[in-house]
Amino acid sequence: MYGCRVVQKMISIIPKEEISVITSELSQNYAKCIEDQNGNHVIQKLIEKLDDEERKKLIDVIYPDKVYDFCVQQYGCRVIQTLFDFCSEEECQKLLKEINKHVINLCQDQYGNYVIQNLLQKRQGEKCKDIYDALRGRILDMSMHKFASNVIERCLHFGTVQQKEDIINEIIAPSGENKHDPLVSLVKDKFGNYVVQKMIEYADPEQKEKIIQKIISSEALKKKDNYSKHVISYIEKLGYNVSNGQKKPMPINNNNININLNEKNNKNNNSIGNNLMNDLNVNNMNNFQNLNYNNSGGNLFNNDFNNLNMNNQFNMDEINNINLNALMENYNMDMNDFQNNQENNEL
Repeated sequence: MYGCRVVQKMISIIPKEEISVITSELSQNYAKCIEDQNGNHVIQKLIEKLDDEERKKLIDVIYPDKVYDFCVQQYGCRVIQTLFDFCSEEECQKLLKEINKHVINLCQDQYGNYVIQNLLQKRQGEKCKDIYDALRGRILDMSMHKFASNVIERCLHFGTVQQKEDIINEIIAPSGENKHDPLVSLVKDKFGNYVVQKMIEYADPEQKEKIIQKIISSEALKKKDNYSKHVISYIEKLGYNVSNGQKKPMPINNNNININLNEKNNKNNNSIGNNLMNDLNVNNMNNFQNLNYNNSGGNLFNNDFNNLNMNNQFNMDEINNINLNALMENYNMDMNDFQNNQENNEL
């Protein structure tokens, strides 16, 4: 148990060119290590450091006879997944050739389903065409299976638009001679209801609406059971009224309205405050100009001018210290009162 950690650490720190020291010891026991609770971790770490030649030796131990066996083995399935992360495309195709022969069995296996899920996520779309082809026509059965239902959910997540559409259409298309609606059967199933939720999540808008309306209008789903209630609750979270199939109006957020009004009021306060400052400055300049002339139209003596200027000109420090917020506390004040306030401040 603890020795495997020492070997993993050794693999991670030694140069690649010296990795042969370890592979020479392990090469005769690759298969045994792969299936071992502790040994599989050593093999996974080793795969990260192997060169092409050494990795080929490891794959030769697995391919072709051991691929399926390792996929359905508790520890071997982890090694298979790691190989797809580090192997060349040519090596991956060799492994896929064997895996594609057993897609259905692997999907239904408690360990094999993880291998298929990993492939769907890492290789996505057309690279997994053989897996989608193997599942075609069996979507309903797979969706109601404990392990395979997880695979179908991955298909809906990582498939191409066409692949997703094909999967969904297989469930929502007319059932023909089948007395039971496939969609209703999934909604009421302990595993299938999760698949239906993923169908709604990843369907295009037209398909999504079709799925939802079909569920809402189904008489068989009027009475909620332990599993259909999950789907109904999910639909309601999307904003649908389950009783009439219509989308609920979006609620008005009063908090946002109050925030917007406060912002508007603040802008108005600032605007009125700025106007007051401008008016004070204009009045100040008019008074200053009027003081430049006496009744005879002559210039004021310099001393008188200086005294008048000192006494009558606004002190700009005082203007700057005016608390505009206090003046504008009630910005809807009567305009006459506002003008009176201006006159009282004039010289």
